[in-house]
Amino acid sequence: MQRTSFDRETRFLRMGFGEDIDFAGLLSEFGGKGAGLKLLQAYDNLYFEHAGRLFIPRFHLIPTSVYATFENILKSEFPNIKDTPIEEFRKNPNFSRELENLVESSLHAFPDAIKYAEEDGYGNGWPFYLRSSATIEDFREDRFYGTFPTAEKEFFFTEKYGKGREHFIHLIVSFYYKKFHQKELFNIGEEELLGMVFMPKLGDTNWHNAIVYSSYPEDPSSPTVIELSSMSEYRTEPEQLVFIDHNNKVEIHQGQAKPSSYSRETIDGQKSGISMRDINLLVTMVKRFEDNLGYSSNLEVVIDEQGIYPVQIRPTPTLSENRPVKELVTLSEDAHLIANTKFVIGSFKITAPLVLAGYKNDYRDHQFAQPVIIWHSEYDKGHRFYYSDKNCVGMFNPNEGVALTHSSTLVPGFGPARDRFAFMGVPGTEELLRTSMIERKEPVGKKEGTFYYTPYNITIESDGRRGRVYINKNDVKHLKQ
Repeated sequence: MQRTSFDRETRFLRMGFGEDIDFAGLLSEFGGKGAGLKLLQAYDNLYFEHAGRLFIPRFHLIPTSVYATFENILKSEFPNIKDTPIEEFRKNPNFSRELENLVESSLHAFPDAIKYAEEDGYGNGWPFYLRSSATIEDFREDRFYGTFPTAEKEFFFTEKYGKGREHFIHLIVSFYYKKFHQKELFNIGEEELLGMVFMPKLGDTNWHNAIVYSSYPEDPSSPTVIELSSMSEYRTEPEQLVFIDHNNKVEIHQGQAKPSSYSRETIDGQKSGISMRDINLLVTMVKRFEDNLGYSSNLEVVIDEQGIYPVQIRPTPTLSENRPVKELVTLSEDAHLIANTKFVIGSFKITAPLVLAGYKNDYRDHQFAQPVIIWHSEYDKGHRFYYSDKNCVGMFNPNEGVALTHSSTLVPGFGPARDRFAFMGVPGTEELLRTSMIERKEPVGKKEGTFYYTPYNITIESDGRRGRVYINKNDVKHLKQ
């Protein structure tokens, strides 16, 4: 959805800061994520009852004017940008000069981190996030969710590896390439620019990431939804969807076939990875944004033992008016339901065999001869086949569920790739479906690969917020009873 008026955001900022601040001006100066962080600061100034638990993290906003300078250099000095190795940007005197200015100003926004890096005998420095903040994303156009990259937990103060500089280059060049060389796909206007957000890593050794919807835009009466993932230094693990209705009743859907070890709380007899205290805090916060801004709001936070750290507020991404399935109707009498689920990404109805690849790297030299739904998991890497083979028309995970994710494997591409994106997770269905699969040998380049097919079609169907998987009643005989 496109938005052009930001009067309510401006009013909220002025209440929070007591100053004459224009939200549209912030969007132009710092981009969507940067402007959203200013809304979070305004909230923190207005509401005090969560002091001691809610903390707005430190951040440094890099204005869009910095990117504009790089854009002019790229236009004049890098005509073949697609084939330019990253070291060539650092060798260019004009680009390198501006890059060093950018890095220095960002690092000196955190003098305590510089001191830590100087005193650290291992040279590791302090891990930081570098987040893109385009003027087009989030508030002006919610279709761009997940389009622009973020560098996570990198040691920007370590000169030894120079990783920080590479990530600045990557964000700048990536946006430039999308804008000028992939116009038909991204449709980014000439006037759009890139801001960046530089901020310290959040969370202790084990922490949670939560994405909170105040409601679904297509259904304002819907519950508030918290998508909870457990985080560690090694991976992001989908944990739960938590639904809170208008009577504060909590319903929890487990994101793993085996409940996560992080689910230490119990709410109404349900294992929960988040306390009722924190649920109430998040619901109160996101509903206040909805009331003040006039639309369903989407809040992202990091949670650890010390507190809750909001890192992004934006309009909840809307579903396309032209989506294939707008409502799940009653199943026909010849259908056998396997499961209902709320772990879905996209709106779709797909019928095809379910296929598990025997080796996750065979995607490089293999093409399916017919449309299939590919079996995806953290181990099996079905997304590799999905992104490389148009005959993979959907992904199905029988062990984990996600709905709106930052997982690099499950962020939909843009444009037509996003429209066709179809993912469904139904934790706990692996044994039921796996035992009915039949092994096949198929060519993978010059060798043979092993694939496992269901001897029947399955149907995965979603209206974009909830889904179901079913088969024909005649095929029930194949399932393990």
